[in-house]
Amino acid sequence: MQISFELAGTDTECVYEKIVGITEGGCDLINRFQYNSDSIHTNSLKIVKQLYQTTNEMTDNAKIRIMKLSGPHWQEYRDSGWIALFGQMNLSLFCIDIFQGDEATLNIPVIYMDGQNSSLVLDSVSFSAINLEAAQKGVIHMVVDNSEFAATNCIFENISYTYSCVSIIRFESTTQPTLSPVKAIISGCKFKNISGQGDSNSRGGSAINAEIGKEENKKFRRNPFQLLS
Repeated sequence: MQISFELAGTDTECVYEKIVGITEGGCDLINRFQYNSDSIHTNSLKIVKQLYQTTNEMTDNAKIRIMKLSGPHWQEYRDSGWIALFGQMNLSLFCIDIFQGDEATLNIPVIYMDGQNSSLVLDSVSFSAINLEAAQKGVIHMVVDNSEFAATNCIFENISYTYSCVSIIRFESTTQPTLSPVKAIISGCKFKNISGQGDSNSRGGSAINAEIGKEENKKFRRNPFQLLS
C-alpha cells in the first residue's frame, strides 16, 4: 500500500500506524471496508479530518457518506460491517460525521470489530440518518476479547432500527467458558431521536447493549441513561 511504501520503502512492510485524512469534499463509502492487520500492514489505523491537529486543519468535521445504492448492495450480506476490522487492531476516528446518503436500509453494522486486544476510539464523531435492519447487531458492533472502547463528545441521532435486539453500541463475547473483559468509557455523548424496539424479553433496542460470557451468565444493559428526544 502507498502509505507503507512512503514510510518503510516497500508496500508490504508493516508500519506502526497509518492515518487516513478525509478532505473537505468528504468521502462516499460505496464499497465496504474489510481488513485485518496483515492486509493493511498495520495494527493501528486512524481516520481523521483533513490536516487534523495542525494549524491548517478543517474548521468543521469531515464527512463520510454511506452510499449503499451506488454499489453492489446485494452483496452486503457477505460482509460484517461497512467498516470492519479483524484481529488485534486499534481503530480511531477523530472529527468525522458518518451518515447515510441515500434511503437504503443497512443490513450490517456501520463499524464492526472482532479481535483479541482490539480497541475502538471515537472522538467528536457523529452517526446520523442511519436505518439499520440487522437482528442482534449494533450500529457500532464489537466482538470483545480483552478489548477497549472509548467515545468522547460523540452524537448519535436520527437513527432507526426495525429488527428487535438492535442497539446503537453493542458488545458481544463468544469467549467460553469465562467472561471476556471489555473496558468502555463513554463521556460527553448525546443520543437523540433514536427509534427501535426490544425482543419479547426486553433485550436490545437500547442505546448500549452487552452480551458477554456464557448464556447463563450474560449481562444485559438496557438504556443506562435517558435518550434525548
